[in-house]
Amino acid sequence: MSAELDRQLEIYRQCRPQMLADDKMGWALVAREALVQVFDEFDSAARYADEHYPNEQVLIRHTSDQRGVAPFIVAKT
Repeated sequence: MSAELDRQLEIYRQCRPQMLADDKMGWALVAREALVQVFDEFDSAARYADEHYPNEQVLIRHTSDQRGVAPFIVAKT
């Protein structure tokens, strides 16, 4: 796993308790070492990432444990 992905996962894990406390359920987008936004739909998060963070690695992960634990990574070269 890349150091950048490790850092994005760490940020997600740090932010997740507050997202759950604030009842923000959905697809969390992490980019540039920050939680950007939580989206209702995966497609919305992916489109936003593509438009605002082209050619950058981002993490899109659901806030629910029931969605699984595998991260989704957008990496463009």
